[in-house]
Amino acid sequence: MKKNFIYIDMYCIESHLEFNKIYLEALVKANVNVKLVVSTEYLSKLGFSRENQLFETPKFLFKNFKSYGVLNRFIMLCQCLYINFRLLWYKKEKIIISGYDELVLALCFGFPPSILINHNNIDGLSNRLKRYAFLHLAKRHTHLVFNNYIHQRILDLGVYNSILKPHGLPRKLEYNDTVNDDLDKIIFIPSISNVDDLFLVDLFNSKKIIEFLERYNVKIVIKGNGVSNSPHLIFTNKFLSRNEYNFYLNKAELIILPYSINFEYRVSGVLHECIANNKKVLMSTIPSFLEYSDFFDYNPFFSDVDELAIKISYMFENKNDFIAVNKNVDKLRVRFNFNDFQ
Repeated sequence: MKKNFIYIDMYCIESHLEFNKIYLEALVKANVNVKLVVSTEYLSKLGFSRENQLFETPKFLFKNFKSYGVLNRFIMLCQCLYINFRLLWYKKEKIIISGYDELVLALCFGFPPSILINHNNIDGLSNRLKRYAFLHLAKRHTHLVFNNYIHQRILDLGVYNSILKPHGLPRKLEYNDTVNDDLDKIIFIPSISNVDDLFLVDLFNSKKIIEFLERYNVKIVIKGNGVSNSPHLIFTNKFLSRNEYNFYLNKAELIILPYSINFEYRVSGVLHECIANNKKVLMSTIPSFLEYSDFFDYNPFFSDVDELAIKISYMFENKNDFIAVNKNVDKLRVRFNFNDFQ
């Protein structure tokens, strides 16, 4: 007999779309009957029909006021209270929440025990109020984290009601060749939203990087807004469609992930995309990322721009030494079993 399972996403953001697909697919493979609580538009993007929607949530509860954190939390609290009320008729079902705000959920008294997926929540635990809310939630809910380093962090806080599951591997990149592109060889930085500003300054001022780019006629394409005086450093300066993003990720001879230390207790969805698609990667030396060294046949970490310049040059000069980047990938696949739902 199939277990009934309710999957809730209170954000329904584009950047978590692939992640949600991975986890929903894993639940279906575990012979679970999944019902979703997401916006109707997001339901379609996930590839599910209205039959899989437990109930419809009003559209205004998914608005995102980026510049107004307090207003966002108020809207999310209204959403949380609404969902909590509707769940009164589904008390026996297991619940997984993909993306939550600990301050909001802690204020939503009586929310049914759930599995809470932690994306960037653990990074925020240096904040005393968020840490209090997180520990309060741990008394009633089960926290799901993505790797051992993050898991150890919550164990150190005395949170033992937890599940360790990998982030999961996305599907192979799909794209078409309609992207207007006159670039030959590129290195791709898929995002600068979590990049240390000082790193970018050092990158733009690095003679070693510029000399390498000129020597090999390589362009660094940076997803985001910015200005550079070098013709070899190119910002996209626009929103990239999924097709455009996949195109650049596939075309790139190397992917650079220069995350800041603020990313310490998170994992990178882009890194998992690179591993799934056998892309060469260089990334910041962040403790949470060190676990992923087993999936590469070379040392993918750099500590500063000078080391990055040395590694980029070496990789381009010795391309045949850098082929396999997807060893042991089966460890990154998500699998659920009945013990997870006890």
